[in-house]
Amino acid sequence: MTQVVTEPSGALCTLAGKGFAVRLTAPLETKLPENAAPIKLSCAAAGHRTFVTILKPVFNDKVLHNFLLGRFMGMAVDLMNGNHQKYPRRVVLHLKPISFANVGARDFWYARYRQFIESKWRHVLDDIQSECSESSGESGNCKDGVTKARLAREQELQRLEQRRRRATLVPIFSSQTSVLPAAQ
Repeated sequence: MTQVVTEPSGALCTLAGKGFAVRLTAPLETKLPENAAPIKLSCAAAGHRTFVTILKPVFNDKVLHNFLLGRFMGMAVDLMNGNHQKYPRRVVLHLKPISFANVGARDFWYARYRQFIESKWRHVLDDIQSECSESSGESGNCKDGVTKARLAREQELQRLEQRRRRATLVPIFSSQTSVLPAAQ
């Protein structure tokens, strides 16, 4: 099952792939058929830009673990049942507002998005480092993996900052503006 969460919640999402199409309101949870890949995910909410991404299954590392641990029966079952690939368990989409009322609103939205990115990369780095140990003989590969992940995190944060600076600011004026009567 794949869970799709949007910020703001309540976005209307369409998932479409080969012989597969569904339209649901986020947050949502659905089973994505492997043979429908790649699946286009598109989510829209009023006042926000439509977010479009492609979901592709990736190799399920449980199969490799079964092989490495000598669990050949488990590996065979995974391969026969098509469990050698999996979609992400959770997809979080931050729909960007079309415009921001002021600099404070813009910076607040981007600060929250930055927190999400930093949290995501913290998990990635923790996963890489937890797979590494001095006795595994993988320390060189691990250091390389950590370095690449840190570089990718910094690049993503730089792109976010560039988008923040270019974000559209459109002040929202009150509809209760007083209109003075014409001079007589």
